Amino acid sequence: MNIKKYELLEDTEITVDGHNLYRIKAIKDVINSKGELVASAGEIGGYIEKEKNLSHEHGAWISGDAKVYDEAKVCGDAKVSGDAIIKDNAEIFQDAKIYGDALVYEDAQVYGDAEVYDYAKISGRAQIYDKAKCFDYAKVRDCTEVLNQAMVYDDAKISGSALIQNNAEIHGDAEISGSAGVENYGNVFGNARIHGNATVSRNAVVYGHAEIYDDAIVTGYAKIYGHAEVHGDARIGGTAELDGLADANGKTEINDDYHV
Repeated sequence: MNIKKYELLEDTEITVDGHNLYRIKAIKDVINSKGELVASAGEIGGYIEKEKNLSHEHGAWISGDAKVYDEAKVCGDAKVSGDAIIKDNAEIFQDAKIYGDALVYEDAQVYGDAEVYDYAKISGRAQIYDKAKCFDYAKVRDCTEVLNQAMVYDDAKISGSALIQNNAEIHGDAEISGSAGVENYGNVFGNARIHGNATVSRNAVVYGHAEIYDDAIVTGYAKIYGHAEVHGDARIGGTAELDGLADANGKTEINDDYHV
């Protein structure tokens, strides 16, 4: 019984990074796990190096000029399209979508209902999942995780073992690194830097050239901006605002309507 859903077209060979890639052609209708038509029999798809790159099961598909090679895998109901590139040992699965000029490489994984598009780059052992989105020129690398409808976009950079989750937004030229976390509608943008073991959560906003680090926590509806710094074991919450050159450190605790 033939369970294959596509074939490689040998007369479409191209060479990318020293790898010979071939366009795929559906040899039967490709149907996803929801019963939806993904590609019709005879439809020409994107490029792969070998059958290991694209599962013959479920609705996984590669279209446009997208390319998948090395030991990379696309499976489940995942879709890769546009000019996206998936390479090295990267894995795209479940209902993930990669498109535009996105690049996913090294040991990165994108799954769940996550989307990576535009010129975003996902690398290292980074994981993008649930309904998270990474787009524009965002870069996510190392052992970071982006999940639960979090968004990373513009020129934002996530590295180290940072955790971005629960509707958090990282954008502008913001950088999150180390073991820092941004969660629960936390919003970090501008040239802000969050690192060390710092946490930004629960609608807190950090922007401008502000810096949060060490074991500091910024939460509630607090706003940190300008060149303000929050570090040590400082706790900033409520509707507090720190701007300019404000410096909260040590075991400082600031809440409610405090504004400096």
